[in-house]
Amino acid sequence: MLMIRQGFSSERDSAALPLIDEIWSRINSFDEGDCETVTSTRTTENAKIACYPNPAGGYFYVTGIDKNDQFTISVIDVRGTVIYETNHSLIINTSDISAGNYIIRVMADGALTIQWLIIE
Repeated sequence: MLMIRQGFSSERDSAALPLIDEIWSRINSFDEGDCETVTSTRTTENAKIACYPNPAGGYFYVTGIDKNDQFTISVIDVRGTVIYETNHSLIINTSDISAGNYIIRVMADGALTIQWLIIE
């Protein structure tokens, strides 16, 4: 839920108005067609897919996938931007990725797994 207070009472608050205008502009221009459609509803209670080490420094491994299976591994930043994606390697080099918190999205064998990863 997003809450924005309308009006302002000080000079400090008035400095935030351009940012608030930008946020409202983006909310009002949102198009549901920009979203991905999830076509798989299969989930697993005991997800066998894992990312380690966490925190990662230089690389991380994705386990629980056979390298001969079809899979896609995506590294997504906190803004939702996919910054890295592969479908051929279970070892991900993080040397070109800035330090921070990331979402690791793994689609394998028709199931989607989401994990948080810290990159140092």
